[in-house]
Amino acid sequence: MKLFSGIQARIILPFACVFLVVFGATALLTAIVVVRLQENIAQKQASDMARFVDEARLPLSRGLMERIESVTGKKVAFYDAASRSFSTTLDGLERLGPSAPQVTVRGAAWREFNAPMEPEGSRLYLLMKEEDLVRASRAAVRPVFLLAAAGAGITLIVGWLITKSITRPIRALAATAENVAPLEDGRAGERAPGVNEVAYLSDAFARMLARLEESQQKLVESERLAAAGRVITGVAHEIRNPLASMKMNAQMLQEQAPNDDGARLWPRAARRPCGWSKRRCRTS
Repeated sequence: MKLFSGIQARIILPFACVFLVVFGATALLTAIVVVRLQENIAQKQASDMARFVDEARLPLSRGLMERIESVTGKKVAFYDAASRSFSTTLDGLERLGPSAPQVTVRGAAWREFNAPMEPEGSRLYLLMKEEDLVRASRAAVRPVFLLAAAGAGITLIVGWLITKSITRPIRALAATAENVAPLEDGRAGERAPGVNEVAYLSDAFARMLARLEESQQKLVESERLAAAGRVITGVAHEIRNPLASMKMNAQMLQEQAPNDDGARLWPRAARRPCGWSKRRCRTS
């Protein structure tokens, strides 16, 4: 048995799809915003650390880079433009260019965020794993997807209840129309698969109207026959009354003058055999 059919599916499913699309787009935008936010935070950290080191004129030693790593939570690298050398806290990083956006170390991708330092051309780099960015975006998107799933479920349930209250009277009305105008074999019509309640109701009403029109035509024909019968009955009554009076007068004349042929109902030559009327044989 299908959970949604007919008009219910046409009402509920589009709303559920729109709901999921909107929340899917929201989740995608959330993921993009979270990634951009993480990138902006990392870039600001790199700029702040480079400015601090320059203003304090601190030598960028191994210890200072480890200190920066503990504060920012990211690997640190320094490119010295004067000596064209670099130092880093990321093991396995062999070389770092001033404009490299991303590096791969031992199969892992690292995103670079850099800021200029003195001497001119030198740069401080903070390196963050791409996996950390993806993990942060997933953590931000997960609640949105959970909310979307919950919202879609609530939408389906509420939509089912609402459309059920709408389709119930439609089905009852269609059933009434089917009882008024059943099919040729006497059975009530059934809703075919894929036909919504409105189309089913329209078809039932069309059959009901056709059957009512046919019944009306039969009723008009019956009324015409009844009217013709009443007219014929009235004419026969109007004819029978004077004929009965004439017959009664003729019988009275015959009784008063039994031997007078002019007073007989039938002349002697036109008399019928006695077998036709024993009473007339006795009175002749």
